[in-house]
Amino acid sequence: MSHHPEESNRILIVGAGPAGSLAATILRRWGVACRVIDKAGGPAETSNACVVHPRSLELLAHLEIADRLVARGRRARRMNYHFVGTGEVARLDFTQLDSSYPFMLNISQAETERILHEKHASLGGTIEWNTELLSVSTDSAGRVTARVVNKADGREEILHPERLIGCDGVHSTVRRQMGMPVVSGEYYADQMRMTDAPISGLPLSAEDLDYLVEPDRMTLFIPLPANIYRLLVSDMSENPGTEITQEAFQAVLNRCFHGTVTLGRPEWASNFSIRIGISDYRRGNVFLAGDAAHHHSPAGAQGMNLGLQDAYNLAWKLALVTRGEAPEDLLGTYEPQRREAAQRTIQRTKTLHDLLMAHGTPMAERLAIIREPGFVEQAVNGISGIGTTYRHTVSQVPGLTPLGGLAAGDRAPDVALTSRQRLHALLHHPGHTLLVFQRDAHSASAVKALESRVARRFGDRVRCTVIASPDQRAAAPDGAIVAESFVAHKLYGAEDTDTLCLLHPDGHIHALCGLPEQEPLLNSLGAVLT
Repeated sequence: MSHHPEESNRILIVGAGPAGSLAATILRRWGVACRVIDKAGGPAETSNACVVHPRSLELLAHLEIADRLVARGRRARRMNYHFVGTGEVARLDFTQLDSSYPFMLNISQAETERILHEKHASLGGTIEWNTELLSVSTDSAGRVTARVVNKADGREEILHPERLIGCDGVHSTVRRQMGMPVVSGEYYADQMRMTDAPISGLPLSAEDLDYLVEPDRMTLFIPLPANIYRLLVSDMSENPGTEITQEAFQAVLNRCFHGTVTLGRPEWASNFSIRIGISDYRRGNVFLAGDAAHHHSPAGAQGMNLGLQDAYNLAWKLALVTRGEAPEDLLGTYEPQRREAAQRTIQRTKTLHDLLMAHGTPMAERLAIIREPGFVEQAVNGISGIGTTYRHTVSQVPGLTPLGGLAAGDRAPDVALTSRQRLHALLHHPGHTLLVFQRDAHSASAVKALESRVARRFGDRVRCTVIASPDQRAAAPDGAIVAESFVAHKLYGAEDTDTLCLLHPDGHIHALCGLPEQEPLLNSLGAVLT
C-alpha cells in the first residue's frame, strides 16, 4: 500500500461508488485532500442504477460534468404507468420542470461512476482499489480508528482520520462496525429480476420510461444508449434466481406483446430482493451516505440519486469545517436534513410500490392512487428531486421578515433570466451565492455598497450577482444581469422591492429578505462562514 501524507488521511471515504466519488470530488474541489478506498478490484462494469434525475444533474453541473453525462446518456421525457386491461395510463411529464435538465437521463451507473472518477482524478484524487475496511471504531473522545487491508498483498494499516464517510452500500461495514441500527420494513413482491439487452419490435416510445402494470406482475422498460433496454420484472415467482435467462425474459415479453417483441442476447442479468430501511446518518465523526444509510423500493429510480444528494450536502459542509472556515455545528445540519429527505423518499417509493408492484391488490385500489388530486404533480416533483426542501429542518433567521412563497431550506428555483442565461448557471462555483434582485430605480448605490461589503467580509467564499428587472436597465449597476421578464423577480419576492436571496453551495436557500434587512442576513452568514 503506497505511502500517503498525513493531510490525505484527515478524511477517509469508504466506497468509490457514486456517493463516495462525488463526496471526494467536492472535497478536492475545495482543496481538501481525502483518501478513498474500495474493496473491489476496480471500477464496476455493470450497474444496478441507470437513471439520473434532474436535481442530481443540477448538482453535478456545479462540477461541470452534467453535460458530459447528458452527452453519453439518453434523455427520457416521461414515466408512463400503463394499467394493463383497463385502458388507463398515468403520464408523469418531466419536460415542464423549472430546471436546465427537464428530463430523466438514462445512463449506466458504471458510466456515471466513470465520469465521476475522471473528474476526481483531474483534481489530483486517486482511488485505492482492492483496499478493504476491516474495522472502524471511535473512542470516548471521538477519535476514529480504522483498520484497512490491501487485499493484493495482505498488508494492513491502522488509520486515525479526523472523519470517516461510509459510502459502502446496503451491506455497509461502516454501519455494522459502528453499531448504527437500521429501522427496517417489508414490501410486497420483494423479488425482482432485471437485464440489459437489445429489444426489437417494442411498440413503446424510446423517449419515455414505460411500466406495464398487471395484477400479478410489473414490467419496466428503460431505453439506454446504443439501442439497449433495461428490462426489470417484478412478479410473484417463487424461484426468481432460475428466471434470469434469456428464455425467461422472452417469456415475459411474449405474455406482454403476444410474440411480436424479441429480446436479444442479454449483456448481463441478475435478481435482487427489495429492502426498506433507514439508519442514523452520523455517529460522532463517522458519517453514512447513500445506500449505507437508506434503502427502499426501486420504484421511481431514487436510490443513486438520493445518495448523490447526500454526498453533496455533506461534502460542502465538511470541506468548510475541515478548512477552518465554518464551525463544527455546521456538520450537525447534515443528518436532520438528509434523514428527512430519505424518509420522504421511502414514503414516496412505498406509494409508488403499492401502485406498481403490490401484487394481488385490486386494480381499482391502485387506480384510486393515481386519481388522487395532485398525485401526478407531486410524483414528478418528488421523483425528479426538484421538490426537495429542508425548510422543516431550518429556522428562520432572526430579524428577517418572511416574504411568503419561497422559504429558507427550499431549493432555489431555476428560471430563465435571459434567452441565454438561466439562474442556476450562477451557482456553478464552490461557495455561497448572494442574489440581489433589483427592482428599485434608486437603489444602485445601495446595491454596490452591499457588493463591496460582502467582498470585504467574505472574499471569494461568496459570489454576489445583481439581477435587475427589465425596466431597470438604465439603473442597473455595472456587471448586473438584466432579466428579460419579471418572472424571476416575482418568484423571489421582488415584485415591488429589492430582495436578497442567499444560497448555500448546494443551491438551497439560506435566507430570503428585503434589501434593508441585509444586516441580520450577513450576520447569519457570518455564523456559517467564520
